[in-house]
Amino acid sequence: LGWSHINRAMWSLLRHAQDQIEKHRRQAPKLVRPSNGNPIEMAKFEDSLSEYLLMLFKDTPRQFKNEGS
Repeated sequence: LGWSHINRAMWSLLRHAQDQIEKHRRQAPKLVRPSNGNPIEMAKFEDSLSEYLLMLFKDTPRQFKNEGS
């Protein structure tokens, strides 16, 4: 797999989780994006955001498609 395949799949994942993201928007952590010049805080910010999104993805109903059927 190339980066372009993974990138498209990640955007698709976000689109599929859009309803969950909107539904839980008010419960989202209050994150403040640090400046690009602060790599440690940027890493913490990205980790917090990814943990929140992972929690939402785990709650998102799955719809499997088998394109070959």
